[in-house]
Amino acid sequence: MGIEQQGSLSFRIRHQDPDWSTNDKRYEFPPFRVEGITAWAVKKPEKVIEFHVNGPFNAELVFDGKCPPVGPEGLHVVVTWSRREVKLYLNGKQIGVDRQAAEKSKGKGSAEGNGAGNGAAAAPDTPPKPPDA
Repeated sequence: MGIEQQGSLSFRIRHQDPDWSTNDKRYEFPPFRVEGITAWAVKKPEKVIEFHVNGPFNAELVFDGKCPPVGPEGLHVVVTWSRREVKLYLNGKQIGVDRQAAEKSKGKGSAEGNGAGNGAAAAPDTPPKPPDA
């Protein structure tokens, strides 16, 4: 079983603006890449943070949820996936789960959020390219 079917990644998001997570500005963060998996984030003015994860199941998954306040250490992001689901954690708290990820990779079904946040949504037919690092 390869990393496309089961794995995890962990990274921190930081910005020079100390109030980036709670202000009303938009921030686009550079992608994080490891072994064929790419993740990137956009913090929206509405204090919603949107994560794109491209690679597990050869699909793009999109999670969003309320951005928690963060300190100087940044926002700790963890994405885990297995044959049955993909989960997103922010600062150790699960904010989204996609239990239909494997089905989406076959072109069937759509994802419904099932976590504390808004969960995952099916990516558009032509997913946006990650911002250049």
